Amino acid sequence: ISKDEKEYWKAVVDGTVKLVVLDKEHHRIVEMLGEIRPDTSQVITYVPGTTTRFRDFYSGDVKNVPGYLAKQLPGSVVFVYNLDEDGLAERGRNLALFDLGAIGTDSRISGLPQSAIGYSAGMPVVGGSETHGARFDRVISLGGSYVPDDWKPQPGTEYVDIRYEGNILNNLQ
Repeated sequence: ISKDEKEYWKAVVDGTVKLVVLDKEHHRIVEMLGEIRPDTSQVITYVPGTTTRFRDFYSGDVKNVPGYLAKQLPGSVVFVYNLDEDGLAERGRNLALFDLGAIGTDSRISGLPQSAIGYSAGMPVVGGSETHGARFDRVISLGGSYVPDDWKPQPGTEYVDIRYEGNILNNLQ
């Protein structure tokens, strides 16, 4: 076990790190940044990109963008969502189940504005979740690689696509 992993699990045990899903056998982890409180005003689901693994949670690397958002947007709660190893279509289905189940049934946050951010290969997961019933007020693609073929924009959802020059995936789409 690495030093980073050991420190991570200590932080989980002492409550510094808040996990809402942990399934190591199926490579699933969802970490919550922020607190659900009466003044919580929005929910953000962040799906990281290509090659994200558990070790990226242990080192904290995967939390750079969502951590920044949590600090810059007071009243936000951010779910950092990862499904490692499964196909992207399965990831989308599972993200929809998380959105409809964990977020959709929690009366403290189910009625709040919901945003989903897909970074790189996280975007097919976000798009796939919409094909399986997840609904967001805003979807942001950060250098997103693509959306599934059966994806359609959802009425009432604002879509934002942020790309950077030189990304070879943009040329393949």
